[in-house]
Amino acid sequence: MHTFSRPCSSWGLYKELYIDNVDLSNPLQRAERLGTGWMGVIVELEGVLVDYDARRVSDQAWQHLAEEEGRPPLPLWALRKAEGMKNEQVIQEVFEWAWNRAEVARLSRRLEELYATCLQQAQPYVLPETLEALRMLHEQGVPVAQVCAGPPGRAALLMGHALAADGALGPVTSAADVLRGLPDPAAYLAAAASIGRPPARCVVLCAGNLAIEAAREAGAKAVAVSERRPLYELRAADKVVRSLAELSFMDYKRLFSPDDTAALVPELNPLELEARHRDQEGPWP
Repeated sequence: MHTFSRPCSSWGLYKELYIDNVDLSNPLQRAERLGTGWMGVIVELEGVLVDYDARRVSDQAWQHLAEEEGRPPLPLWALRKAEGMKNEQVIQEVFEWAWNRAEVARLSRRLEELYATCLQQAQPYVLPETLEALRMLHEQGVPVAQVCAGPPGRAALLMGHALAADGALGPVTSAADVLRGLPDPAAYLAAAASIGRPPARCVVLCAGNLAIEAAREAGAKAVAVSERRPLYELRAADKVVRSLAELSFMDYKRLFSPDDTAALVPELNPLELEARHRDQEGPWP
């Protein structure tokens, strides 16, 4: 994942969470940041960019692993609880198979091998509507990041199906870049940082309620694509569509209101004011 250098102070990090940047001397640049067109897009690899029955593939991989390890078949409730989580979380916290790091890593690697086999059988393909939407956003100068719930190997496997969209794609955030999986918002926060946009100016294109919850927790807008689910199941999103072909660039801009920026413009920190005065006037007596 592409990362940005950490700010030199907590105030620098504080400012990066806001839309406005009080350090910009060019008023046109500040006006651009405050406009509704200044945004970033975060797209889920599974189910939004690359279409396949991710739930079924994941269930099959876990059941095959349980069989290989001589364990009883996994109950449905446990598989549902495991959705969106990192492999290590599932192994230790949900199934409670192992806690030794080496053993957990071995099980996780084997799971990914089984997942790759099941994925190939599922015949995944890139959704043409998503492809066109990403190209349109790229032409409008909107940076795009991808998020994958699995480790880098799975992300690379899925990205291999999206080579046709290479010019419109950006950095990938995988499970290796975060401590916990969905519904923790860490992946979306990392993805927003990778494209240089505050979470409040990002649109998450997702396909499930866990992703919607994480997007809202991160402060981003959520657009749910209901390719495989009824529309009413995803009503918690800011917008629900059958396909991204239903959205124009103006539809993305309308997710944001100019009035939203009023609460997102940082006030000058007293410590920052003191530092600025010191730089301009010299040390205080």
